[in-house]
Amino acid sequence: MLYCRSRMKNQLLSKHHAFDYSSFGIIGRSFLWKRSWRSGPNYKLLTLNEWSSNYTKYKEQLDAENRTSVLTIRSFSESEVDIIYQCSYGFSSYDAVLQLTKHRYEYHPAKLVPVTLIVNRTHIYAIVTLEKVFPKPQCYAHAGEKDITQESLKVKSNHNGIFYKSIVDFKYMVDSQHHCVGLVAITCTIGTANTTLAKNMFSCHHNGKSL
Repeated sequence: MLYCRSRMKNQLLSKHHAFDYSSFGIIGRSFLWKRSWRSGPNYKLLTLNEWSSNYTKYKEQLDAENRTSVLTIRSFSESEVDIIYQCSYGFSSYDAVLQLTKHRYEYHPAKLVPVTLIVNRTHIYAIVTLEKVFPKPQCYAHAGEKDITQESLKVKSNHNGIFYKSIVDFKYMVDSQHHCVGLVAITCTIGTANTTLAKNMFSCHHNGKSL
């Protein structure tokens, strides 16, 4: 019995630098039989024993002690998700589809944050668009120690390919005559990571004068 596993490496897409997505058994008599990994609808050959179609991207490693063939994919991209991967050993083979799950993958926004909040006499506001993110962000807003999420923050997330596009809309009403807002912060949790979208300190005012 030979077991096949794959590992993906990418600092943005994976919360771990390497992990297993599948484990399955293929019966064989000897490690001298040919081992191969293929992917995609046309079953493109990735590795054949120690040979690789792209040595900077694909690497097969045989763990003889644990009778396991491990495929490592470097610079893992979204085009390599939701496609078939096939592990073959001798005359036996097994297919599995690599699927994106929030427990195993994260994709953090490339947009530079935090952004600067805009303020006028009645509102503090900002709109932040996260073009590509996974999983859906869970966002919160605070003014000083007060949780203002419910009254000031709306997050809309729609599918953008295999990821999400999220629009974070923040609008917080303040008293133009007398307000002590303090530190206003918008944060989002994306998988296991916390990202600050905005963080600004606002001084106290009374009748239009700073205190």
